[in-house]
Amino acid sequence: MLILMEFNRARYKNVNHFINQIFEEGYQVTRLSYKESLYKSMSKEDLLQSDTSHHMMLAIKKN
Repeated sequence: MLILMEFNRARYKNVNHFINQIFEEGYQVTRLSYKESLYKSMSKEDLLQSDTSHHMMLAIKKN
């Protein structure tokens, strides 16, 4: 299963819990972008420190 989602950490009341749950369940997160490299693997830290001034498109799939 592949989940595509627009993400901005500012939208979540408890973003740490949300991100930890994704990774603890064994999902891999990849950022999709047309400006930079097309695919970039994202870590928990990348997501928790991401810029809140814009949204990013993520592909989330089970490892």
